[in-house]
Amino acid sequence: MTETWTDLGSPWNVSIAPANVRDLERLTGATIVATATHVIRGRYRSDVTVKDRMLFDGRTFEIMGVATPLERKVELVLFAVETI
Repeated sequence: MTETWTDLGSPWNVSIAPANVRDLERLTGATIVATATHVIRGRYRSDVTVKDRMLFDGRTFEIMGVATPLERKVELVLFAVETI
């Protein structure tokens, strides 16, 4: 079986930062996404899910969790694991 990926379209400006326990607890309401290595923030998009991955500057991030702070659909926070 061959794994294939589809581009979601237009570029998406995001910030990518290493995950730390304090941020993960605060962002997930004390439910820690234990395997996350990075937190990715960007404008809200309804088409990004845990079935997706993100490519950035030659790096690949598998999305492990998705949050929308205050359910306002303004910002999207992704919890991701960088794969090698």
